[in-house]
Amino acid sequence: MRFKTVLILILAGFMGFGSLSPAAAEELYIGCVLDFSGDTAFFDVPNYEGIKLAVEELNAAGGIGGKLKIQLVAKDFRNDATEAVSATKALLDEGAHVIIGPTSTMLAITVGKQAREKQIPTVYPLASPPFITKEVGPYGFLVTFGDNVQAAVIATYAAEIGHKAAYTMPSPDDPYTDFIPKYFEKKFAELGGKVVGSTTWSFTQTEFTVEARKIKKHEPKPDMIMSPAFGPFYAGLLKSLRMSGVQTPYFGVDALDEPSALSLGSVTEGVVFPSPSFSSEGNSMFVFNEKYKAKYGKESISQYPALGYDAIKVIEAAVIKAGTTDGKAIRDAMAGLVDVQGATSKITYAGTKYNVPIREIAICQMKGGNKTLVKYMQLKPEEIPEP
Repeated sequence: MRFKTVLILILAGFMGFGSLSPAAAEELYIGCVLDFSGDTAFFDVPNYEGIKLAVEELNAAGGIGGKLKIQLVAKDFRNDATEAVSATKALLDEGAHVIIGPTSTMLAITVGKQAREKQIPTVYPLASPPFITKEVGPYGFLVTFGDNVQAAVIATYAAEIGHKAAYTMPSPDDPYTDFIPKYFEKKFAELGGKVVGSTTWSFTQTEFTVEARKIKKHEPKPDMIMSPAFGPFYAGLLKSLRMSGVQTPYFGVDALDEPSALSLGSVTEGVVFPSPSFSSEGNSMFVFNEKYKAKYGKESISQYPALGYDAIKVIEAAVIKAGTTDGKAIRDAMAGLVDVQGATSKITYAGTKYNVPIREIAICQMKGGNKTLVKYMQLKPEEIPEP
């Protein structure tokens, strides 16, 4: 529990709040361990914009439940392991009730295990490998869908539209790019499909002509290509495939829902990928985007801010349910949450394994250079591959 000091009570009088009792001055301390200047700042900077938007919105309404204000403190760990450890320790020493963890997979585990030792829950807005929360244990919670979930959704949709023979293109250089194709293969096989070929690639590559030609010559011919390539790797791979004459339908991952991937032009025609949400007139994502634009004076061009916003909504719901700022009580309440309305989707943890949420996934497809919605899909826990 955290309480204002006498000094702050005096200052509050000058600020027009009048006299405050200690109970009225209680705050929920949320500490963020995020990368604002390293390799993963591309994710964590917009993520933090959404986090701040949600906190300011709640505090303007009196706080959580109209009573409990949020103190938000963020530390830049610069995508460095030593900095991540020291930042987490500092936040815990300062009395953080909840930690919001980074996108970087291995450092997400490091941060979560530190917080677990103090019985403090860690919430991950963007990190998606399900073994993060498996390793962290009951005190770790994903907000976006797990990689095993999106892989299962890709496989399920591909099977629904008649695909039987897949060619996968993983990269062993990162858990995200390594494990998604494995989850996909397992689910695809359950649904009667088969991975007929596979080629790995490296984060050091700048072009993919060799891989494209290998696929073109491959027998038996695949009727789909599935790869977790993102950013410049996705651009290079897709262009190499199409320039080599490989027009096989391409299925990607949630990392494609960002400006550089969406703006590649006609080469993306027909590409399918999952996303946490799809904005349409009046839905929760549309409303969030309007709020974001009003605050920051720009369009939200990725899902990252919305997922940061959703992390705060999850924390809010757990604190209301717990009725306290005690870390263990918040964790217990969070594990039982059902249908918490976020910007991207409703989020449920009750009945899940490893706190990988049950939530809708938007199946999107590129048409005429634009992202379009194909359908929403939500799998049951028993339909999802084990991490």
